[in-house]
Amino acid sequence: MNSHEKVVELLNDLIYINRDRISDYQKGIESLKSNNGNLITTYSRLIEQCLNFNDELKKYIFLHRGRLKDIQAEKSYIYSYWLNERNTQNYFTDVTIEICENYRKAALKAYSKVLEVNDIHLDTREIIVKQIAMLNASCQHIKDSIETKKIAYA
Repeated sequence: MNSHEKVVELLNDLIYINRDRISDYQKGIESLKSNNGNLITTYSRLIEQCLNFNDELKKYIFLHRGRLKDIQAEKSYIYSYWLNERNTQNYFTDVTIEICENYRKAALKAYSKVLEVNDIHLDTREIIVKQIAMLNASCQHIKDSIETKKIAYA
């Protein structure tokens, strides 16, 4: 597999990870009580972020002369790792900082794999670095929201 094919495979994985995140955030919104407006707003923003991430990633798949793949047909190591990490968490019935951190680590591992490819377009590298920063900021926002709520009820 040449480096462009590897990058395309990894970018496809990131798209599927973001799709899973969207699904999980939607489930989270459905399971939250209406008095959790701040967290509902946060999850809605994260859904929008994931959609934007995927739109950006698709452009770079085509830049690397690739195509979007059907995840039902192919599951790579990184996406399989993500599924394993994701399925060990009960994220939205017990929202905790530890679980948020585990999600972030699993997603960051997938993003970091793209950066390990030597022959990657500079534009692709920049978008991955940007998305990593945004992912970290989103996780921090969730942590801050949870801490604020804990303090309010203490």
